Amino acid sequence: MKILICIPHFFETAPANKARYHSEREDKRQEKIRGLAKCIGILHLLFGRAHIGANHRQRIFEEVPNECAHSVTVKVVTVPEKHLLSEIGIPSRLYEHVPINADPRHIGFETHKVIRSDAGQYDYYGYLEDDIVIHDPHFFCKLDYFNRNVTSADSKALLQPNRFESFLGTDKVHSEWVYKIYPDYTYSDGPVGDVIHTLDYLGGRVQFERARAPHSGCFFVNEAQLAALDQAPTFGSIEGIDDGMVLDAAATLPIDQAFNVYKSTQRDMNFLQVEHAAPGCFDQMEIAKDGSVIWNHPWGESG
Repeated sequence: MKILICIPHFFETAPANKARYHSEREDKRQEKIRGLAKCIGILHLLFGRAHIGANHRQRIFEEVPNECAHSVTVKVVTVPEKHLLSEIGIPSRLYEHVPINADPRHIGFETHKVIRSDAGQYDYYGYLEDDIVIHDPHFFCKLDYFNRNVTSADSKALLQPNRFESFLGTDKVHSEWVYKIYPDYTYSDGPVGDVIHTLDYLGGRVQFERARAPHSGCFFVNEAQLAALDQAPTFGSIEGIDDGMVLDAAATLPIDQAFNVYKSTQRDMNFLQVEHAAPGCFDQMEIAKDGSVIWNHPWGESG
């Protein structure tokens, strides 16, 4: 498959009393550098063809076929001089830098326009926040499997991955109790509707339901889905969006307007996932004396 991945990215230090996002905090610079480097680099690690293996018998390195290889184009959309590309240690040949003169908080919606401009050239189009990391080499095969089997029953179906945060790299004492957090687990008190789609997978069955929380920090659409997404009022447009929500909304609002968003059910969370490499939820939790987890959310801040 030919796949386009567009990554909106900016970093500009703001005064401590005004910095709301990690991309505005100097103390998060190294975290953002590591996250962007992983975000870009792992796309080539997973889906590139340059895999070799050590043949100890012949003492040579030989090519190893990558059954999950795809032709991946990566574009990083930035505001000039307000980015960290010179610090990530990733060769510039692995991505195309697309600088755009715009308000940094609108960079996600400008990225929509970059995706739109490439319509008709790829099999899949991805929007990936600059700290979202794919770990699954079968990611696009799973996505395509869902689309080929579920969209016949629901032509507006779109599958979103479950976003998680890992205890690895955190310095929180309570990490020994909690290893993985799903920050977008649910926004509702129960299921959203009663539609369940079931697919066979590796000898078992995986179920999908309308997303209880559509946000994943990313989205991926095929050619037909891109045509539908292009009709969403907020695809490439910030009109009517509260300024305090505009940075996060680019990953979620257009797909919520254009599609019936699905995720795997709560019993199948691992089927399709991405990692949020700048974890914020570990800062929002405490462990009570009885061992229970308490949500101590700093509502005035954002991860």
